[in-house]
Amino acid sequence: MAAELTQAETAQYYSYFQSVKKDIVKPERVHHHPSRIYPSNLDILQPNPARYVPILFAYRLADTSDTFYNQFVLGLKQSLAKVLVLFYPAAGGLAGTSDLHHPLVFVCDDRGVPFIEAYKDEQMDEIVKDHEPEIPLSGLQAVGLFSNKDSREIPESGIPCVVVQITRFKCGGVSIAVTWNHTLADMAGGMLLIKAWADVACKGETTVAPHIDRTVLSPTRANEIQLAASLSSVGNMWRAVGSLSNPGMVRMKVLHISRDKIGMVKQSALEDGYVVSTLDCISAHLWRCVTKHGATSTGTDVRSLMTTVEGRARMSETLTSNYFGNVLSLASVRKIPRTEILSRPLAYTASLIRKAIQEITEETYWEMINEIEKVLNNWSSNDDYLTINLLISSWTRFGMYDVDFGSGIPLRFQPNYLPEVIRHGQCLIVPSNPSAGGFDVLMYFHSGSGLHERLWADPEFISLS
Repeated sequence: MAAELTQAETAQYYSYFQSVKKDIVKPERVHHHPSRIYPSNLDILQPNPARYVPILFAYRLADTSDTFYNQFVLGLKQSLAKVLVLFYPAAGGLAGTSDLHHPLVFVCDDRGVPFIEAYKDEQMDEIVKDHEPEIPLSGLQAVGLFSNKDSREIPESGIPCVVVQITRFKCGGVSIAVTWNHTLADMAGGMLLIKAWADVACKGETTVAPHIDRTVLSPTRANEIQLAASLSSVGNMWRAVGSLSNPGMVRMKVLHISRDKIGMVKQSALEDGYVVSTLDCISAHLWRCVTKHGATSTGTDVRSLMTTVEGRARMSETLTSNYFGNVLSLASVRKIPRTEILSRPLAYTASLIRKAIQEITEETYWEMINEIEKVLNNWSSNDDYLTINLLISSWTRFGMYDVDFGSGIPLRFQPNYLPEVIRHGQCLIVPSNPSAGGFDVLMYFHSGSGLHERLWADPEFISLS
């Protein structure tokens, strides 16, 4: 079964709040759309099809009265109902099947999105702070699910594609959590839904027109791929990158990077003849410092880095920027001698990362789509991936601080979970609050590794903060 909670875990969720109320928001009108959509091959490249992506926005309402709050929530429900007409897969469920060619399917039956209202008798700033995940605020537990449980079996009855929870605090603040199944969409796709919802809630309409047709990413080769075999290989692929860990073993700490200081690093790189981006420089800085202080667990003196690459722009002849699904690949810098990373200028390491990202082309994505077994077998058998000591993702360009549901821009945005893939280390780069500027790097390592302590004691590591 898919990531279900025990009775004790469910009871713990309800005891966390003073009150919890559950509802279902369905599309506001009946409309014609496909009843079933099969995930593309890019959608199934997940370590766990039951995995969810919970993100959280925190707001301060202009009026703390019950009347204002109730009207605000009513507006959220009505606007979500309108948006679900456009994003109809979000109003359905992800189900397992007995079809070897299509073991997963989106059932587009307009069953609706679970919508939870909760009340927490504490100050919001005491709960939502420093990017620390507060799992009950996401609402998955209210529907009997949990984002980090490893499960590759999805019931035929299906699991929700999207879950929403609004939590009201005694100070008058509210958090709005939107959680979606990763098979449904990557971060770019999930933010399409959120931005459209916020548009309708704030302005009554949206210009976002989602591109939902996943057949455009169908394999081009004549013989049909049996996805069940491919799905069983996904776990091997991700274990090559990093083992799936108990979230209790993972510790997160945040490094704030000053835009001015990283700008100086980038300018220096340009003066040395390297064409690199700001994110290349941040990634190189993180990789260099983790390489310096990380343990050598593979018995080798080489290091590899991986970074996620979102491919809508690279597949512009096939996809629009409003494609609602997954278009992710991983760029890798493989087997670089540790001494080379530490002795060469930071700009050199940044240029290696830039080159690896540029090598991800439209052809790369079509290879993944058409030759998925080959790609997965390469992942799971290639020793290069055993030397990975850092996995980096960036959410800096998705405009999280532009999401206005009618109460102004968020005070805070944060991912509300601990990642599963954490064998050697993982970093997520997100924008800081606009008032602070710069970037926040969420750094996830095993709690017993001591890596956080060594990093924060290193003047080089904190020099960009």
